[in-house]
Amino acid sequence: MKAWLFLASFAFIYAIIASALTVYLGPGANGSGIAEIMAMLNGVNYPGYISYESLFTKIFGVILAISASLCVGKEGPLAHIGAIVANIVIYNIPIEKFKYFQNDVHKREFMCAGISAGVSAAFAAPIGGAMFAYELSKPTTFWRFSMIWRIFFCASISTYTLSVWDQIHEYGFSKELLLTSAGTIKFGKLQDIQVGITHVHSAIILGIIGGLLGSLFISVNSSMTIWRKKYITTNRIKVLETGLYAVGTISSSVFFTSKMHKCYDINEALKDEGQTFTRWTCDEGQYSPLATLFFNTEGGTIKNLFHGDDYYTNETINLFIFISCWYFWTIVTYGVWIPAGLFLPGIIVGGAIGRMYTWII
Repeated sequence: MKAWLFLASFAFIYAIIASALTVYLGPGANGSGIAEIMAMLNGVNYPGYISYESLFTKIFGVILAISASLCVGKEGPLAHIGAIVANIVIYNIPIEKFKYFQNDVHKREFMCAGISAGVSAAFAAPIGGAMFAYELSKPTTFWRFSMIWRIFFCASISTYTLSVWDQIHEYGFSKELLLTSAGTIKFGKLQDIQVGITHVHSAIILGIIGGLLGSLFISVNSSMTIWRKKYITTNRIKVLETGLYAVGTISSSVFFTSKMHKCYDINEALKDEGQTFTRWTCDEGQYSPLATLFFNTEGGTIKNLFHGDDYYTNETINLFIFISCWYFWTIVTYGVWIPAGLFLPGIIVGGAIGRMYTWII
């Protein structure tokens, strides 16, 4: 009871602060920002979207929202942050030659570079970041072939800079800095295995499951959005709603972890690969599988789902509970007044479904 009260209190406080920042300080930071980016890159003006208030709210709001255990991601917000920083560079840095770029065409080019930098930092994928920026800018009249290498260079520098700071944070200056690939989402070293053509049916089945869950998500979340516009009409209620969802999310995690609590010895081989274990109430050298799923960083959860055959597969019920909770809370949470993305929740739910499917068959 004391553990739940402690976690729920902090989750509630973090959530209402994140929501209050969004409601009162930077309304332009609400949501992921991807839709607004697409609009602005194609000539639509969105007041308040590019501002210092939105930048501050986006950075600290998404940190607090994820710290509150809300089922949201941070990749969309990183793209929005990159777009704002790009505008600050050309409009607010007092360099005379930057005035040349202060027009709509160059502004969109710089925004694309900022977007690619944010996405590549999230996934350590410069090529993916550059292609993502191109995809968001369609249909476009300003995109030129010469932009591709510039945006890719910006994305590469973003990934490299993150790698350097990540190494400094972990080791200080005691070790030589390496040219490693590091992102806020780390999938680790995946095994290079041969997949036979007979496994194609599994991909089809998982694709159908993902499509059905995606369509259900859109349907329910759209209904929730209509409901919010009808009943969640005051700023105080908007903030309170976010806090209540945070309490609900952490409560379900604590409840199921306590009810399904089991302890297993830590596989040292998996630990050496970088997997993170949550002890919960287990003895030293042991871990709780369900607690490790729920009470982990989002990137850590994804990495652990992708690795370790003995890690979460001891009981399929653990994965089913985890999938159900994350899927439900993502549906009802996305749309509250906080900076939030959807990429990570989709990856987490999809990865857990894939892991459970391989265990069932």
